[in-house]
Amino acid sequence: MVRAATQDLDRYARLMPEHEAIVAALRACIESGAQASVETPRVPIHGDFQVEQLLVRDGRLTAVDFDDLAQGDPLQDVAEFVASLRYLEISAGRPRGELARAAAAFCARYAGEVPWHCDPGRIAWYAAAYTATKMSWTVAHLDLAAISRLLTRGATLVQDMLEGWE
Repeated sequence: MVRAATQDLDRYARLMPEHEAIVAALRACIESGAQASVETPRVPIHGDFQVEQLLVRDGRLTAVDFDDLAQGDPLQDVAEFVASLRYLEISAGRPRGELARAAAAFCARYAGEVPWHCDPGRIAWYAAAYTATKMSWTVAHLDLAAISRLLTRGATLVQDMLEGWE
C-alpha cells in the first residue's frame, strides 16, 4: 500500500507542482509506516469499498464488485469508504461540511457495531494513502472540473485526511 500510494504521489507531483506542500504532507504520513507495527484484526474485507460500490434501491443498501475480497484489516475498508466519500468534494463538487458529517457519522456507527477498536489514526493513515491514489487518478484522467476543484479545495481535503475522524 505504501509503495502504490507513493508512486501515485510521484505521478501527481510531476503533473501538479503547485501542490508540493500537499504531496509532502501526504508522503510524510504515508511513509511514516506507523501502521505496520499495529496489531490488527484479520477479517474478510471488501478490498475496494467505495461509495461507487454501493447500490441503493427501495431503501435497501447492498455492496457490489467483490473482485478484491480478501482477509485483512477491516479499517482498510472503513478508510477507503471515508476517503471515497470525502473525495466527492473533488470529483463531484459536493459540499465539505456535508461530507465531513457523513464520514464522521459512518465511522461512529461502524465503531459502535464492531468488536474491534476503530483507531482514528489508523483510519486517517489508510485514508491518506487512498486519497493520494484518487488525486493521481483525477489528474491522469484529465478530469478538468475535478482538477480545478483539486487546486482550490485539495489542501483542505488533505488536511482533513491527515487529521482523521474522531
